[in-house]
Amino acid sequence: AYRRLGKKVIELDNVSKSFDGQIVLKGFSILLSQSDRIGIVGLNGMGKTILLDLIAGLITPDNGEISTGKTVKVAYYRQGNDDMDHSIRVIDYIKETAEYVETTSGQRISASQMLEHFLFDTGHQYSLIGNLSGGERRRLLLAKTLIEKPNVLLLDEPTNDLDIQTLEVLEEYLQNFQGAVLAISHDRYFLDKVADRIIAVKEDGRTAFYNDLDIYEKSFEADRSAALIKTKAPKRSKDTSGKKRFTYTENKEFGKIDGDILKLEGMLSVIEKEMTENWSDHIKMQELAEKQKELQKELSEKMERWVYLNEFAEEINRNLNDKL
Repeated sequence: AYRRLGKKVIELDNVSKSFDGQIVLKGFSILLSQSDRIGIVGLNGMGKTILLDLIAGLITPDNGEISTGKTVKVAYYRQGNDDMDHSIRVIDYIKETAEYVETTSGQRISASQMLEHFLFDTGHQYSLIGNLSGGERRRLLLAKTLIEKPNVLLLDEPTNDLDIQTLEVLEEYLQNFQGAVLAISHDRYFLDKVADRIIAVKEDGRTAFYNDLDIYEKSFEADRSAALIKTKAPKRSKDTSGKKRFTYTENKEFGKIDGDILKLEGMLSVIEKEMTENWSDHIKMQELAEKQKELQKELSEKMERWVYLNEFAEEINRNLNDKL
């Protein structure tokens, strides 16, 4: 049977974590209750997965304390999980955890029936894991995670590379799940259905709590606008002081910057697709993550430059109109 949670679940007290001198989590505190349904949001690279890794005990904090109740059993469905043995059959992979499974509703089903629930028919159940597609392996990993009888469930981008039917199975499971859930996701629909509150992981290790996604999104837009004003205003006044028009170089840049941004966004889409296809290859994922970080930085710089050029173009047009 599913292990009941005691009053104490998991507590993080003033937890901080840095990597390579960069703060990814700073002074974070939370007391999880057994009924918590929390969505974790934020831009890529901000430390969302680090937060789940800390809760799961995969890494330790630099400062602060993490304490866990005695009855807590954590299951962690995460990206880049590379511990699948591709030489064994699907049914044997599930039976490693349990021959029979008790569902959250109390029904006792066999491992084979659990696999059928996750869209693996009898033929697929005796396939080697190595013969499955990337999406099928993600689906199998999800099934295995859920039959571990957890009472705290950590989900890192669970909707990535899953078909609609599997997502419906997951959502149904979570609706009946008797425990705490923390889920990282960019999927607005999924978070609306499963999360009661939101943790936003921001720059410099900052975090904030929100009661719903609408409030977070308004705050995010405000933060982004403030960042643009803060970073661009000095550059704007310096670069355009006394100027009446674009330089030759700026004019050329202005003419092609939209195309440059589209190209970078396309390259990022390709990288993200490759990451989905190679999630089980740890070395490849590291390479792709580094490329993704470089492209995101280049795109961010290009977007800031786009703001400057467009604001200046508007100023030039206003000056011309004033003269007419």
